[in-house]
Amino acid sequence: MRNVLSFVEYLLRLTLVVLIVAGSGCSDNRDNEDGEEAIPEVPPSPLEAEIRLPSQGEHGLFDPSMDQVPGTGRLYLSYSSVASSVQWPTFNPHSVHTRLAYTDDGGKTWSDSNLALNQNKDVTLAVPEFAHPAGTWHSEVSKLVYDPRSGEWVLIWFRYLLINNDRQFMHSWFSLKHASLPENLPTATEHKFLAAGAYDVRNDIL
Repeated sequence: MRNVLSFVEYLLRLTLVVLIVAGSGCSDNRDNEDGEEAIPEVPPSPLEAEIRLPSQGEHGLFDPSMDQVPGTGRLYLSYSSVASSVQWPTFNPHSVHTRLAYTDDGGKTWSDSNLALNQNKDVTLAVPEFAHPAGTWHSEVSKLVYDPRSGEWVLIWFRYLLINNDRQFMHSWFSLKHASLPENLPTATEHKFLAAGAYDVRNDIL
């Protein structure tokens, strides 16, 4: 009896697979048997504007995050600006930090605010486990949001240490800062609020 039930279960599963495969070959865009017209595909929306900030990011701009105070015209943008490491261009070719830009015309034109919201800092390491002391702190993948409950702006980003062009995730965490205006975020206090299990406690002094 158990073998019969197993065989029936096998047939049911096989039938289900056949139905799924057969159904996947059907297209919603074909005319059906009743002669109804096919549903047209919606074309992708064209890119209406390209954000250009030519004075920033010699190696590119990435990670855009936008928000605004409801009912106001200015739209703020935080983004990652990638440049060369100043102190260690050979060992750490890239250095990333977060900048602030804005638009007052709905995104037609953008202006950099000339403000760095966090740091990309070159350091000379004094730890024995690395052959060369080339370290560069990166700050990237930001999220800029306006909190209507507190009336403050919040910036969250990922901070990590690059050593000899190798990401060291034991020296990394998510940071947060908040201020009344996005323009005040550069001088706001940075709070370390989330790290992985491999976090190195030597970073507690930072």
